[in-house]
Order: sequence, then C-alpha cells, then structure tokens
Amino acid sequence: MRKCLILLVFFGLMLSVTGQNQIISTYREAGQLPFIEFRSNPKQSYGFDSFRYPEWEDKYDLWNLPLSGNYYIPYKSVGFRAKDLVDAILVNPVDFNPGKLSFRINDTLKTGLKYVFRNDSTITVQLPEQEESYVLKAYYDSTIIGRLRVNVYPKETEKLILIPLVPRTFSKDSVQIYLNTVFKPANLSFEVEIGPCFIHSDFDSTILFDNPPQGFDHYTHQMRSLRDTWFDLNPTAEKKANYIFVISGFVDPHIKSFMPRNKAMGFLKDEADSVFYLQLAKSLGRGIGFLQESWADQGPTAGSTNNLMDTLGRIHLTHFQWDQLRHGTGSYSFFDADEDVRTNNGRVAYYFWEEDENGYIRTEEGNLLSAIKRPFKKNYLSYHLDIQDLLFKPLFSIGQYFVCWWHIIASVCILLLVWIGNRQLRSRFEKKEGKVRIWELLLKRGVSLVGLTLIVFVFFFINAELDKYEVTSGYLEELKGTEYPQAYRYILYNKNLKRANEEEMSSEILLKRGESWFMKRRKKVLYFEAHKDSTGKWNKYKLKSENDSLIVVTFQYKEPASSHYFVVNYMDENGYYDHQKVFNHTGFNITDRLIPDEDPAKRILVFVNGYRPTSIGRTFEENFADIRKNGLEFPDSRNLIYNFDRYDYWRPWQEFDLVMQKRINPSETFYADGHFSVATSNHRSLLNFTSLANKYPKRCSNPEHHICQYTDAGGSRWFGSTKRETATLLPDNANKSGFNKRKENGKIAGLNLLQLLNEVPNKSFNDTLFIVAHSMGFAYTLGMLEELRGKINFGEFYIIAPENAESGKVYLEEWQKVWQYGCNHERWKSSAPCMLDGVAPQTKVDGLHDTQRVYIPDTLYKRHGFFNSHFIGYYTWILDIPEDQPGYMKQR
Repeated sequence: MRKCLILLVFFGLMLSVTGQNQIISTYREAGQLPFIEFRSNPKQSYGFDSFRYPEWEDKYDLWNLPLSGNYYIPYKSVGFRAKDLVDAILVNPVDFNPGKLSFRINDTLKTGLKYVFRNDSTITVQLPEQEESYVLKAYYDSTIIGRLRVNVYPKETEKLILIPLVPRTFSKDSVQIYLNTVFKPANLSFEVEIGPCFIHSDFDSTILFDNPPQGFDHYTHQMRSLRDTWFDLNPTAEKKANYIFVISGFVDPHIKSFMPRNKAMGFLKDEADSVFYLQLAKSLGRGIGFLQESWADQGPTAGSTNNLMDTLGRIHLTHFQWDQLRHGTGSYSFFDADEDVRTNNGRVAYYFWEEDENGYIRTEEGNLLSAIKRPFKKNYLSYHLDIQDLLFKPLFSIGQYFVCWWHIIASVCILLLVWIGNRQLRSRFEKKEGKVRIWELLLKRGVSLVGLTLIVFVFFFINAELDKYEVTSGYLEELKGTEYPQAYRYILYNKNLKRANEEEMSSEILLKRGESWFMKRRKKVLYFEAHKDSTGKWNKYKLKSENDSLIVVTFQYKEPASSHYFVVNYMDENGYYDHQKVFNHTGFNITDRLIPDEDPAKRILVFVNGYRPTSIGRTFEENFADIRKNGLEFPDSRNLIYNFDRYDYWRPWQEFDLVMQKRINPSETFYADGHFSVATSNHRSLLNFTSLANKYPKRCSNPEHHICQYTDAGGSRWFGSTKRETATLLPDNANKSGFNKRKENGKIAGLNLLQLLNEVPNKSFNDTLFIVAHSMGFAYTLGMLEELRGKINFGEFYIIAPENAESGKVYLEEWQKVWQYGCNHERWKSSAPCMLDGVAPQTKVDGLHDTQRVYIPDTLYKRHGFFNSHFIGYYTWILDIPEDQPGYMKQR
C-alpha cells in the first residue's frame, strides 16, 4: 500500500508542474529514498536542458540512482562569474529530513550556497559565481540523490549587419532583444546594425533569388554575385561580422531563409516581424553554430519538438547546441571552399578594360584605376579554343584531354573494323582444327590489340590537332556582346586543363572594343602612357609596353620585378616624363616606396593546412561524414597564399591559429593550402579510407583495460570472419607518388609566398620563417621550402601529425628548431591500437632524431583515437609544454 501511495505522489508531482521537462519517466522505478529532479526556474537568466526525446538519448548521461532507479542528468548553462537559479524537485519526500539535504559542487561543500523551499517539494537553488563548468550534486546525508551538469560560458558577442534590398524599416532594438533572448543559453549576444537599403541595377527590390541547395553547404552564383558587388562598393565594410541580405524572396515561395553552415552571410525573405525574427535566429544558428534541422541524423520527427531548429516556431536550445554555438563564434567566412578568392599572389595577373577605336582606355573623368579592372590573380593562363568545325568542338573532358565528335566517330569506325576483321578470321578458320585454331585465336587477339592501339593513337592525335586551335592572343568569340560582369565571371571560372600551374609570372589582358573582347598575354610589368586632353587634364591613357623588370626613370630605379606591377608614365607635350606612378596589382600606389630605405627584419609565420573535409561538424569525425557516406571531396589546392584562414581550417577549433600567433608573435602571417585527394595519401583511395574508418575500433572506454588488440577484418559465409591484429589494418606502404604530387604543387605556393614577401620595397633575405604544418601540409611545405631555400632564413618548423612522414626529409642544419608532434604509434600499436592515428598513421620524419618527436600526453586520453589523434583542434596542448621539455615553443 505504501509503495502505491508513493507512486501516486510521484506521478501527481510530475503532472502538476506544467511546462517543465519530463525526465525519463519511462525508466523510473519508485524507491524508498527521496531524490532530486532538477528543472528550470521561471526566473532563470540562462538556459536549461533535460532529456525529453528518445532520438537524442545518446546525448545525455544516464545515471543509476541508488534505490530509486535511473534518470538522465540534465544540463544548466550560466555565465562566467554569474549567478543563476535552478529548481530542485523533491521526489519521494516521505519522512524527509531537510537538515540532511545539501548541495555540493564537484563533491566539495560550497560555503554560502543558498537554497530555499518554495513549497514542500520545490527547492530553488542559487548557483554561485564560477569560472569553470562543474557538476552540482544533491546529497541526502552522505548519499547522492541528484545531479546537474552546469556549463559555465564566458560572454561572446557577435556583430550582425542587416542589408535590406527591399524597402523595409527594422527596429534595431527589437531584433537585438529577440536574438539575445534566443541565444542567451549559450551566453551569446548580438550587436545589431541596420545598413541602408542597397540599390543596384542588377539587384532590384523585386528580384527573386534562385533556390539554394537543400544541404545548406554553398551559395548560388547569384548570391556570390550580390556579395561581390556589395563588398566591391563597400571596400571598408567590417569583415568580422555576420551579414544578412533581406530580399523579396526565392523562386520557391516556401523557402524563407538561407545561410550555409559555418558561414557569415545569409539571405532572408522579407516577412512579418514574428516570422522574420524566427528565420533570422535559425539562419544565425546554422551559420555560427553549424546547427541543422532537429530531425536530421535520425532526430525527433519534424514538428514534434520545441527546438529552435524544428518547424513549430519555438526557440529552445539543447545543451549540445549551446556547445556548437560557442564553438562557431569568431569565425567569419563569406566564401565557398570551391571559389577563387582574391589574393595578391598568383603566377598570372588579370586585367580588364575597354578601349576606343584609337586604342585609348575609356575612363570616367580620367580615373585610370577605376577603368582598369584587376579582379584576381591565378596560377594559370585562361584557355580558349577557336573552333568553327562542329565535329572538333569539345563535348567533355577526361582529365586534361578533351573529347569531341571526331574521337567518337574514329573510335566507332576502328571498333567496326576490328569486328569485321575478327568475323573474317572466324569464317576462314571455322572448318579447320588443331593448331590452326590457336593461330585464329592469336590473330584475333592481335587484331583487337591493333584496334585498341589505333584508338589510343587517334585519341592523342586529335587532341594534338585541337591544341592548334588554342587562342593565345586575339578575338574571343564566346565573349561577344557581353559586359564586364559576364566576362569577369567567364574568365574566373575558366580552367586551363593543359597547364594547371605556370612557373613564370605573366599578365593576361582582356580588352573590350565595341561588342568584341580580345585577349593578350604580356609580361609581369605593364607600362601605360598618359597624355593631357584639350582641357589640360590627364585623360588619355594607352598601354605602350611590357617588361619583366620594374623601370622607373624619374627615380633611377631598375630591378627585376618580384611581383606584378603597372607603371603610368605621364608625358608632357614634348614627349618627356612629367612624372611617373607605380602601382601593384591591387591598385596600391607604391611610388614612394621605391626610395631606398631600411628593410627591417621580419618574423614570418605560415600555416599550412592538410586535408579539408567537405562538411563542418561538432567533432573532427563528423567532418568526415560526407567522405564516409558519399565519397565527396573538395578539388585539390589552387596553390595560392592567403593572409587569413581562407578555408576555416584553424580558426573554428579553439582559435588554434590565433593562439599560435600570440606565442610566436609574427610580423606577418600567411596561410597555404596543402589539401589534396585522399588518393595521394597512404590510404590510396576513398574506398580504402572509408572501409577502414568503418571497421576500426573506437577508443576503449576504460584506459586501464584495452580490448581492441584484435579486429574482425571481414570474411565470408563459408570461411567465417578473420581476426587480425588491429594495428595491421592501418596502411604502412608509403605512397611516394602521392607525396611527391603534393610536394611539387607546394613549389608553386612557395613561389607565390616569395612574391608576397618581396613586393616593393620588401626583401625576404633578412626575414625569418616559422612554419606550422599539419597532416598533408607537411609534404606541401617541403615543396614550398625548395623555392624558399636561400631566399629567407629558416627559423622553427612545427610538424603536427604529418601524413606519410617517412617520405619527407628535413635538414636540421637549416633550422633553429624542428619538432614533430603526434601519436606514439610504436608504443600503442600492440597494446592499445584504438589510440592510434588512423587518418595518418605516424612515422618519423626522415632527418629527425627520436628526441625531436613529441607525443600526445597520456593524460589526454580522450584526444587519442582514429580521428582524434589527428585532429588539429586537439593539439593546443603543445602550448602547455614546459620550457625544459621537448617540444617547448618559446614565447616571443
């Protein structure tokens, strides 16, 4: 009878508290001891989250409560050094003695911890100011009767700029209050700025935008065009901010917003305030926190939750969403990974301008810099074919080779001839037996081999003929009648399949005359002449010459050009120099820098990233989801150098690059991209990698007791499964050709870095280089060093989890310090192979001593494993190495 009464009391309490989270009622077993269920307080300042939906069961810790059954531990968020309130519901209060109740933080009695009884079963606990996350435990005498995980978050502030394309008035305060309310559980706030309505002929207020991809993974070309146009017209716009363009809508009227995951730019349909604010919060959740729909990854059914990312219009955030939002702050990317982003390096500089019938550049009020468009540099020249014959026009490409109708016709004809020849042979020998039949077989195989040889020969012969149609200078039929924006985009996305990288620097000019465009290839320094018009203004400009040297007569300056420049020679009426101006490709006037001056020594820091997964998740393993499921990869590196974390490789993971910069204190920081296909790694193919990742054991739950030494390597229904030593599943045959491919491409990046370091008036010979290379970036770095050697001083080289390390060599005498960080493969391969780096099994870099290898500390057990041992975000421990220990990085 008493147990029945207790059950009735328990269920009555659960039903009486409306709006509170239900905690594992399906798993509860009533007992004799009281226990505490933590719930949100109506006056709380931050967030609260508890288990509610079975589909998210694995995201909550299940605790076995002695004598009272099991429940899932809830979560509470509070600000750094901030107080908050939480309610503790007393269940089974029979014979309860309030004097035995206490609340402790991390098993320590917290003096001054306040709590009050609101009624017989509800207790309000005041959470004290803390600097680190903790576990709040409720004790009844000496028995734990309740647990609450409290996440302490320092305040983060993001800047949001709304750019309306439609006539719309926003209340800045209303937007700000709404967002700050939604994201308060993560202690994330917003500073909102409303920009002026953007008016442009290409983007009027009624234009509908193309439907974006459902995967929220990249922008449409139309979105990219709006972004580029707006930032071109607003060159001083804040780059460390989130931008939302308010548009009239999308082609699909049901689409209300779009913001790719891990991006800082979104597009929202103009709606009523309530809908607009909700969609704005969802978009920022995707962009900043990588949040996805609540039903994704087998989550709760759509429309069944109160989550922000569901369809019901609620705003609740779970504890794992708090962490995701925190993880994504401070990272601002406006570009897709497959885009060419402007950077002032590359082997080929591109110029666009319009000329009149006399060859003079058309300008507005004599503004040459506005007339000459200089949108980008690439590592290759554009590729054009002038083919009038329909049968020669390429249909598609295979690698660097085109396929046209002549290829198909020739191949069909040859195959037909082979078939006819084999039929003739069969007819001739069909009545003969014995050895004659062997001759028939050999002859038929010979005819087939000759046919195959002819097909290959014809394939390359036709491609050689196609090369004769390449336009190296002259009229471009495909651009006829286009304006600059269309011509710019055409050249931007033009790929040179024949020559992916040019070693020598050059310029490519696209000229418009009337309705026609012409292409010219020139040297790296262009020389223009300027003359005064009839009004006495400098208004007549014409390209006069080219050179590989920078020559400025009025400064008595003549040096081989280390980058791309253009010089404007202002000529008087007698043909003499009035004055001269020198500009780099970006249009910056460097004339005054030609005067000899002291070149201070600089500390140059370069980050060289490795493989870039195609998705961004909360963990490194999640980042490889697309590869493992779909075999998706980004294209290989473009071999350009950036002055920011172009691909968000370092910044999202605890601001790894910023932390390193604070330690090294460089004068300048650059980023190189060492990303290449998995095919260049020791795995050799995506299939091999995904198969291994799926079968390789997870890290053992008990670090003192490993059960991972052997793994089922697969088998058949007839012979059964095959057990193998786990470590032997990892690839151990060095892929030297793949390593060398990355290294060779790194040479182009090295040339581009030299271009940046030696732009007038700088010289790199007295600078010192510091490099942080991760994974595939190691091979890429070695290629860069081949071009940098002897042109800059080598300082320190930090090699983190290198891929195929044994294939590369470092010369210690060149460096002040070299350290290799990673997993201790030899130590763990037999006893605890679950701890090994499976992405890039670690070996020693050739040329290093064993004393120069530094391993992941044993105390960081959770940073070991197939993916974790390789994850760059888990290598911040190298900054905690004491000064007297190997791997120490000096504060500079």
